[in-house]
Amino acid sequence: NCSLVMFASRSLEHCLCRVDYPFVNEKLLPPTHPKNMAQEYDAASYEIVRDVVRETEEQLDEYINKVNAPGHRWGGHYNTTWTETTLVCFLTNGNGNADNIISPSTSNLLDIVASFRERVDALLPGAYTWMPQKTLHLSLRALDNRSNVERNVQGMK
Repeated sequence: NCSLVMFASRSLEHCLCRVDYPFVNEKLLPPTHPKNMAQEYDAASYEIVRDVVRETEEQLDEYINKVNAPGHRWGGHYNTTWTETTLVCFLTNGNGNADNIISPSTSNLLDIVASFRERVDALLPGAYTWMPQKTLHLSLRALDNRSNVERNVQGMK
């Protein structure tokens, strides 16, 4: 499934609205169905994706500096009030467990993440604050950015 989410914090811990959409299994569609045909992307979209990938391939030191920039931490970035809309795939069912995960590879990924967290916490106790299990997701695409306007969201400080 993918989810359209309007959130009040980048961690998606505070969702204002969430609508889940099931992915269509293209294997069930006839080979001539448009969803099974190769799709072409416009040059501008390709350039954006290429630039992001290039940052991690050619300029890793610069990319790591951006990721580690002051303010890119849990309290100062991911869990502060920020209203935006995004398209994501949650890795759990929203209750913090993986009961409805269809893919064994997603379940394996959650196990790897849990193991990684445990190892980091053992080596560096208290150094990191992790996103809650129920908010683990893969961002597909940000849909808008309207957080320039200060919001008063109930439950958020």
